[in-house]
Amino acid sequence: MSKLAPVIALALCLSPSGARYSVDAWRQARRDPSAPRPELVSGGCVLFFQVLLPVFYFASGLAKARGDWRTHPYVLWTHLHDSYQTTVSWFIANHAPTWMWTVTQRAVLVFECGAPLWFALPWTRPFALAFGVGMHLMIGLMFGPVIWFSLLMMTLLVASYAPERWLTRALQLGRRLPPR
Repeated sequence: MSKLAPVIALALCLSPSGARYSVDAWRQARRDPSAPRPELVSGGCVLFFQVLLPVFYFASGLAKARGDWRTHPYVLWTHLHDSYQTTVSWFIANHAPTWMWTVTQRAVLVFECGAPLWFALPWTRPFALAFGVGMHLMIGLMFGPVIWFSLLMMTLLVASYAPERWLTRALQLGRRLPPR
């Protein structure tokens, strides 16, 4: 997280501003409501994040595969019992069947090692998005302070790979909320 967040912040700072739903476009519309609003953003900044995520996952999967994740079937289960343990992880670790941790561990390894392929193919991308968000949701719930990393990754996943109609709908719903 401490190394990833500055890279993301730098990429956002170097990205073109003033397009679509950015703060700059919102401020421009408040100053001059008749000014035309750009509908598209530069593809380069979006592409950066769409490439960053599969590379990040692949590197993580490769490190896990070179470690104990392939040979020790309970690495994930042991992680639940370290200093980041939460009430949720304690409950799940004590009530879920033991074999589930091996299956989950292997699924995560397959997802991460195959991330470049999962996110590159249009027909596997929705499943990769759902798996990635679900994985980070569980990481956030089960590993205490890692919640901030999980929220960052879920935000990047949704912003980079969710269909535009979903994002547009979410923004429309957000506009209907009453002001505070």
